[in-house]
Amino acid sequence: RMSQLIGYGLNVDSVPTLCDFLYATLNLPHQFKKEFGRNTDKLTTNNLALVTLFRQSNGHHAVAAALKLRALTTQLDSLLADTDADGRIRCAYNLVGTETGRLTCYTSPTGSGFNLQTVSKKFRKLFGAGDALLLAQCDLAGADGWPVAAHCAAHGDTAMLDDLRASLKPAKIIALMHEQGAAMMRLTRDELRPMCARVDKDGWLYFACKRVQHGTSYGMGERTISDTILKDSYRDTGAPVYVPEATCRTIKRLFMLRYPGLERWHAALQRQLKTRGTITSASGHTRVLFGPKHDNKTFR
Repeated sequence: RMSQLIGYGLNVDSVPTLCDFLYATLNLPHQFKKEFGRNTDKLTTNNLALVTLFRQSNGHHAVAAALKLRALTTQLDSLLADTDADGRIRCAYNLVGTETGRLTCYTSPTGSGFNLQTVSKKFRKLFGAGDALLLAQCDLAGADGWPVAAHCAAHGDTAMLDDLRASLKPAKIIALMHEQGAAMMRLTRDELRPMCARVDKDGWLYFACKRVQHGTSYGMGERTISDTILKDSYRDTGAPVYVPEATCRTIKRLFMLRYPGLERWHAALQRQLKTRGTITSASGHTRVLFGPKHDNKTFR
């Protein structure tokens, strides 16, 4: 209605229209479509390109508005989804549709539904199970932290394992250290517990600290962590949150300060990869790395 009143409108789902607006009218940095991991000469306005452009343009208001509108149209998919004649909503699954082996979900052959795996938390209450049935999302919350803590303990640092056993989340402790300084290191776990309970679980800092925790555990750099926070915040909330690389670097240093066993584990892994060129997972699967053994980037 507003578009009709002012005589102007912009369809954020139209690639040619949005490309012309962002790259020709506003002269923002061009974003090119990637195929097989490489840039092409085709301009794109997909979500990945928009969040990247949001960072490169220092949060340009037009890019933020386009991202917000995209998120709203995605929410409309949930709210306007058709049901079958019996009042049920269905979907279809493809068992072999991805390289990672995960299921892909899409509109049911009956015409109802959509990708039900993408229903946001605030809309899940609208999808009720049948009588005497349950509909649930199963997720191993915080599962990544435990094996990392075990590896750190194997290299003489039990801090993360002790924190987890005390029901203290490393990301909340790091958030406290960022807010109140490294002096938090001197507090006992009993002293930390009530302080951790007051950390805003919906705030940007805790969100960022969780990404720093897992990203640092697996060798991620500050630039990639910053990009991950940007993409994940848009995916989860519809509003991109940009945390500069310098802030990510600071949080990362605090994380390493709290858990020094992480560097020892990384160093041991790198020695193993340089000498053997292979690494075997707990399941017995062996991965062979064919890159130059003297190049650290091979192991990241």
